[in-house]
Amino acid sequence: MLVDVKKLKEIINPIENPPWKEIKSKISYEEVLSSKTLVNSKEYDSLNPITREQHIAKIAHFIKNGWNDEPITIVFNKDLYPIYDGNHRFCAAILRNDDYIFANVEGNKDLIKKIAY
Repeated sequence: MLVDVKKLKEIINPIENPPWKEIKSKISYEEVLSSKTLVNSKEYDSLNPITREQHIAKIAHFIKNGWNDEPITIVFNKDLYPIYDGNHRFCAAILRNDDYIFANVEGNKDLIKKIAY
């Protein structure tokens, strides 16, 4: 489904409160733009810890190259962080001021209705 980026950002904002333990402060657009390295998503292994710079580089890669509309995964369940897969892509969508992002969404139907584009 198409998800409204601004409405999802009201619920969960990985720019203001990054979900990665390696990033303890807000991500700025300037920081992403100044990234000297771009991390290809195929080279990224989310199971191994990476540095703040590598997270920033991955976001920069998505801003520059997009992601072929591969959907992010959102699970609205009180026990889980809502974005199960796709935080870097969602960060890129926020920073690019995208109107919407493709997502597979499940869980709380009221929240799903709120973010539907």
